Amino acid sequence: MASYSPNFTARYRIRYTCNGTRYQNQFRVAGSSTVLATEFLEALEGVYEALAIFRFADWAAEGADFAPAGSDIFLPADLPAIQAGDASVVGRTRANTAVYLGFGSRSFLNNRTRLSFYGVNINPLGANVTTNQDYRLYFGESSGVAGVLSALNTLAQNGWACNDGNPATFIDPYANIGVSAYRQRKLRQSA
Repeated sequence: MASYSPNFTARYRIRYTCNGTRYQNQFRVAGSSTVLATEFLEALEGVYEALAIFRFADWAAEGADFAPAGSDIFLPADLPAIQAGDASVVGRTRANTAVYLGFGSRSFLNNRTRLSFYGVNINPLGANVTTNQDYRLYFGESSGVAGVLSALNTLAQNGWACNDGNPATFIDPYANIGVSAYRQRKLRQSA
């Protein structure tokens, strides 16, 4: 698989907080656009709306940046209207800051992209672990995951790209449930 520099494609980042922790999602954008398309932002808003079933109620977007292809400079950008999540914060612990829901895709050249969403009400060892016990939620097992996958397909049609700059076309039919080793280390260091 070919290597691509981090600035090979345009990038759009959303910064957010949840449970007192800051996160960011970075989306690669197809084409050599120096301006972010309105359709991309509308489709991205749909992704976060679909994720609302998993996101905690204190999930809050803080800002967004955009860097065109070939640039390492991120400038402030428009932020889609993202509402707070639907999941209750009752019973949540600091350990939830390390848990993510991950989605993957590939371009027609078989280069990939991955998205990890933090601030989600998923327990990797609890009741919402999949039937197969494989730390994945398939679209047939969760209507929430099916909704997010549908929204990601819409985003792919409106500019979401893989590392090679080509549109994300083969979206994995599941969401991975994981615990970030980096965030886990941070929790251990703060204890």
